[in-house]
This record gives sequence, C-alpha cells and structure tokens, in this order.
Amino acid sequence: MTSILSTVIRMSLIMAFAIFGNLFLIFVIYKGNKISRSKISPVQLLILHTCFADLLFALLSLGSEIGILLTFPHFYASDLVCRLVRYLQVLPLYASPFLMVAISIDRYQAICRPLVHYTSDRFRRPNYFGLTAWLFASICSVPQLFIWQKMSIGKIGNNTTTSIVEWNFAENDRKEQCRSIYGI
Repeated sequence: MTSILSTVIRMSLIMAFAIFGNLFLIFVIYKGNKISRSKISPVQLLILHTCFADLLFALLSLGSEIGILLTFPHFYASDLVCRLVRYLQVLPLYASPFLMVAISIDRYQAICRPLVHYTSDRFRRPNYFGLTAWLFASICSVPQLFIWQKMSIGKIGNNTTTSIVEWNFAENDRKEQCRSIYGI
C-alpha cells in the first residue's frame, strides 16, 4: 500500500506541475498577444495545441491512473469505460510528438521557403497541421480499445467480485510483444 501511495503522490505532483505550467504558458501567449495587439502566430497556435495535449495528459492520463491506483484491485466502471479510459490515456502521449513534428514542418517551410510561407494562408496551415497530428494520434491510439479489458479475478467477502483492468491477451504468447508495441 505504501508503494501505491508514494506512486499516487508522485503522479499528483507531476499532474499539478503540468497543469500549472501549461496554463501559465497559455496565459503568457494570450497576454503577450493582447499587449502587443498582434494575432497569434502559427507557431504559437501549434504550441497551444501542444499545451492542450499536455493538459489532457495531466488530467486524463495521470488523473485516471491515480483513480485506478486508489481503487485497486477494484474497477467499478464497465468494460467499455475501461477501454475508453486506456484509449484516452495514450491519445495525448501520441499527440505531443506529432505536434512537435507539425511545428518542425511549419518552421522548415518558414525558413527554407519563406516566400511560399508568407504568400500562402499561413494562419490556416497550422490548424491543418494540428488537425493532422490529432488525427494520427487518434489512429495510433485505437489498439488500446482492443488490448485492454475489465477482468474478474475472484471473490472477496460476501460474493463481491473484484475486477481489474488487464491486458486482453493475458493468456496469449504474444502478451509481451503487444505490451512493447502498444502499451504504456
């Protein structure tokens, strides 16, 4: 129990710092643009997408994992909720690197092709890059819907079933392979 408690405390601290840091960055971007009376730049827009992904990580990934750890070995939600929680836990983990790639592509175009960058709709392009990054993250997160499930592990007390969130391939030889490819 003490190892679970120390894990929950560490995750809570990381969650608090992530929420504070990303909200502060969002505040700085909006306040800085309001003071200078300028439009949000394409890079700032992609950074806001990244802040949103990091906030989702803090709230959905860490928050739900803390909830799962605090109620372990019970999982009170349905199998569908179990699968959706695991899907939403990895979605921001995939979105952040894809958004970094989108920022890199935008910067490449701005530096290596400046005339094309400024003659095209430079404020709409980051939205397309961000949407593409979120779409790829959503697609890459889909296996989580199939490899996790709610399982009953036995009875405790008066016929209450203890349920946990477990890999769907628990008895399969491919368990470790699936963990290394798709798991957290």
